[in-house]
Amino acid sequence: MDIYQDEVALWEGFILNHVYSNFSVTSPANFLSDAAKFADDLILERRKRNFLKE
Repeated sequence: MDIYQDEVALWEGFILNHVYSNFSVTSPANFLSDAAKFADDLILERRKRNFLKE
């Protein structure tokens, strides 16, 4: 999935916060790939939203 320049901070911020909050030694092996997929889904949902300019 391609991520646009303005979405990089959102994606990285989510991944870092999620990993920092939830990762432990007993986390499953696919923890990081699941977190990345969830961040991708977050970006896709964000793209569906219309933003109004004031």
